Amino acid sequence: MQNSIRIVTLCCVISLIGGCGFFSVYKRDQPQGNLITPEMVQQVQQGMTREQVTYIMGAPLMDNPFDANQWDYVYQLHTADGQVYDKRVSLYFQDDQVSYIDTSGDIGTAPPAREQAPPASEATTTPLQPVTPIQSSTPSAGD
Repeated sequence: MQNSIRIVTLCCVISLIGGCGFFSVYKRDQPQGNLITPEMVQQVQQGMTREQVTYIMGAPLMDNPFDANQWDYVYQLHTADGQVYDKRVSLYFQDDQVSYIDTSGDIGTAPPAREQAPPASEATTTPLQPVTPIQSSTPSAGD
C-alpha cells in the first residue's frame, strides 16, 4: 500500500512538472501591419497617383489625422526566438501624386524563414488532368 501511494504521487509530480515549462512550448511568428516587400517599394515611384499606390501597396495602415497627404505603411514581425523586425514606408502626396518616399527599417531584406520550401528545380509537380463530367444513368423527370 505504501509503495502504490509513492508511485501514484511520483507519477502526479512528474506529470505536473512536465506541463510547467521544462519543455519549450511552440511559439509562432507574429506579423503585424502592412506587409512590405522590397519589390513593392521599388514599384512605387514619384508622380504615381493614390489609386496606383493603393494597387501596389494596399490601403495604408494609418491615416494621419493632421496631414491627409501622408500615408504610412508599418510592418512589424516578432519572431518566435524574440527578434523584432520593423519596416516603415511613408509616402507624401502633393496634388494627389507621390512627391516624396521615406523608408526606415531594413526594407531590402526579409526576416529569416523558419521552414524553406524546396527550390523550383527540386519541387515535384504533377500536371493537372482535365476532369470529365459524370453522366447520370437515371433519366430526368422531363424525359
